[in-house]
Amino acid sequence: MARFCLFATLLLLPIAAHARAQDQSKSPSPELNGQLLFHRYTSYESWNGKLYVYDFAAKSLTCLSDPWPIEHAMNANFSPDGKRIVSMAVPRGKHQGNAWDVYLWDVASAKHPTNLTKDNGLRDEDPKFSPDGKIIVFKQDGVVKFMDLRGKNVRILPGQRPGAEYSMPMFTADGKRVVVLQGARENGDLYAIDPRARSKTTTAVAIAVTPGLLEYYPVTWDANRLLYVRWHTALTRHDQIYRYLWKERTSEPLPFCKPTADYSDPWPIDDRWLFLSSTQKGGNGGYDLYLGDSRTTRVVPITVPGINTSVEELGACYRPRPAK
Repeated sequence: MARFCLFATLLLLPIAAHARAQDQSKSPSPELNGQLLFHRYTSYESWNGKLYVYDFAAKSLTCLSDPWPIEHAMNANFSPDGKRIVSMAVPRGKHQGNAWDVYLWDVASAKHPTNLTKDNGLRDEDPKFSPDGKIIVFKQDGVVKFMDLRGKNVRILPGQRPGAEYSMPMFTADGKRVVVLQGARENGDLYAIDPRARSKTTTAVAIAVTPGLLEYYPVTWDANRLLYVRWHTALTRHDQIYRYLWKERTSEPLPFCKPTADYSDPWPIDDRWLFLSSTQKGGNGGYDLYLGDSRTTRVVPITVPGINTSVEELGACYRPRPAK
């Protein structure tokens, strides 16, 4: 019986490989007609980050942050209607942690972005819009908070453990939960918290909590899927992109991730494809921007002139062009 099983397994291996090849051949790259936000810098500590947008329909690459009186602009997020962009940066010449501020810009406006957290002496980072576009969730000195589009009505997300550091907040698609990173490095884990709760003792629900491994950078895909990044192992610590399913409460790495490279900063394009940054072989240096097929091992480099360079390209956020 054992010999038969072994023979059957060996017989099925070419069939499985052929099926995978067919699956990859049936997954053409998505048609991109929207706008891609991303930032680039030589290193996080260099204070030279710049914010870019690439318009696939117009085939134009623009550095948004060059004319603005800010530096180290990064981690930008489109509002749901595409009319605004929120990002983090520091005022020009202020290269210290407590100078981080949250900026709001009206797309295509000739005016500079508005500093929503100006002169508060606090570290304001990681801004994201709510699904209705009326609220910004962000990190302030290690605590997740909300504010409106004027920078007013600031309140704390309930359910955060006193003394713990929280960051990288992201609303779920229905706005009923905020996924946050609690802790850092090997002690960093992902939890979901109900932002509507009135009690400070609201329970945080564990989403990705693996001892000794960092799980971070949550990004909502759709009503049932969440993307996030996790170390491959405690020893290699290469970033891998994972998919979490809310209904099933299960996680799995996306099939294109290789344990010999870093895969980070995912952003969904459609039901299947996503943008990501990776250090895999064949790039231009550091992190480059790619398209990843969530159902196969296929990763496609973005070959648009001027996007991938010898420095780090990170923080993708894509908004498709609305249907007419």
